[in-house]
Amino acid sequence: MFITGRVMKPGMMNARAVARLSGLEGGDREGADEGRERAVKSLFMRGIGYYRNGKYREAVRELNEVLELDPLHAGAQAYLERAEKHLD
Repeated sequence: MFITGRVMKPGMMNARAVARLSGLEGGDREGADEGRERAVKSLFMRGIGYYRNGKYREAVRELNEVLELDPLHAGAQAYLERAEKHLD
């Protein structure tokens, strides 16, 4: 499946795509917001899981996706800073 020039495996999550597609059903803004919130929560939880398991590169990737959708997400900002320190 191609989404914005990126090749994705079936079942692979892409936060932006999930947020956009969730709002297409019915075409309402509320649906788009709910989809974005679900994507943010899922990505954040995966990022924390990667961090806790010492997979810092993967944590950074997931947390950056969170911040693309919600630039003011304080938890993602904090964990991203911590994860990046482990990469140095």
